[in-house]
Amino acid sequence: MSFGKELKRLMDIWRGFQGARVLLTANNLGLFEHLSLPVDTALIIASR
Repeated sequence: MSFGKELKRLMDIWRGFQGARVLLTANNLGLFEHLSLPVDTALIIASR
């Protein structure tokens, strides 16, 4: 496997890890408990 392909694969894994970490952090902070409708914005949630 070439270095470029290995680097691309590593970046794909890293991006997946980052997305999962964001969801876990949002869940731990209770963000999803404040969402009543999908149209809630970050500004509305922050004001609660």
